[in-house]
Amino acid sequence: MAKKKAKKKAKKKAIKKKAVKKKTVKKKVSKKVLKKKATKKKAAKKKTTKKKVKAKAKIEANKKSNFSIKEIIAYYSGSQIDYDLTTYYPKGLIEEEEGIPAILELTDKGGWSVSFCENNDIFNLKNAFKILTKKTFNSIVSEDIELDDTSGVSGRLHLNGEIVMSDNNISIKNASKIVANNWDKIGERDAYEVVVSSKKPPYVVKVIFDTGEAKKYNNVKDKEFQEYCKSAT
Repeated sequence: MAKKKAKKKAKKKAIKKKAVKKKTVKKKVSKKVLKKKATKKKAAKKKTTKKKVKAKAKIEANKKSNFSIKEIIAYYSGSQIDYDLTTYYPKGLIEEEEGIPAILELTDKGGWSVSFCENNDIFNLKNAFKILTKKTFNSIVSEDIELDDTSGVSGRLHLNGEIVMSDNNISIKNASKIVANNWDKIGERDAYEVVVSSKKPPYVVKVIFDTGEAKKYNNVKDKEFQEYCKSAT
């Protein structure tokens, strides 16, 4: 009996030892994995830092060569919105019918480009970085914005509406009714303003130096481009 008990105890001890050994191996493996992850993170960080250093070095070299930014041109895609003042005739263009004052809002798909120069009022080099790195773009069209061709999307009439201009944008308030546009039911149009609107940052930006050299970037997150933008402020 005593021998059997001793054997059982020895077996239990051996099982416990194995379990402890397995745990230790697991711990060792997880430490190795953690080490690898930490090494990868460090390597990724180094790469990002190197890119930043390279971009800064290029800009510093350009500065020493008396390079300076003359203009930044940003290319957007989105909507062009025309606002016209007109008169709406519910029954059609009948002489006896009194029309309702209306604002015609025409939305077309189309692109445009924005020029950032030193002496521009809104789109100057000092605020280029702030504007270009935004996720959206909305602006009343000025001489600094060049419009591309468009394709029609939709039109609507804001009856008795009032145009409100704020933050270089337009909104229509206090309309008694909004109806779909019907060319046979509106009178003469008086062009008011055009607004461009995009839900994305520019798809291309071009940096033009005073030497005549130009550089294109397909992403506003490009480190070199961002450094150039900051150097212009």
